[in-house]
Amino acid sequence: MSKYINFVEVFGDTIVMSKRQKEPLAKIVYYPPWRQHVLETLGAGTIFNDECLMDIIQKIKALNKNGE
Repeated sequence: MSKYINFVEVFGDTIVMSKRQKEPLAKIVYYPPWRQHVLETLGAGTIFNDECLMDIIQKIKALNKNGE
């Protein structure tokens, strides 16, 4: 469980939500040319600290491993 972000499944995408502001920050989507999930930020200037990035990496790895 992440300290600063939540992951919410919406229509096949995984939305990265801020716990504090309750706003979407990014989404994890399947990128067909690379045949894997990637992070797509939702706004200019979206920033993440190392802890958030590690949580996001773990989520992407899990999605890629499960082939979702």
